[in-house]
Amino acid sequence: MGRGPFNSSKKMIRLALHGCTNRPFYHVVLMWNRAPRDGRPLENLGYYDPMSNIHWRESAGIKV
Repeated sequence: MGRGPFNSSKKMIRLALHGCTNRPFYHVVLMWNRAPRDGRPLENLGYYDPMSNIHWRESAGIKV
């Protein structure tokens, strides 16, 4: 049961957690599926800020 061409690691889109305690901020990143959540990404795709302002409006952006 070795690692052949069909058992290789796959890429996935994740939310990498950044920010402070009680003030989360996420980067939308492309990573290998076995990499840690906050590890080095292959590519930064955008961001997500669930607490962007005082009116509780969420903010998100995607790199085009």
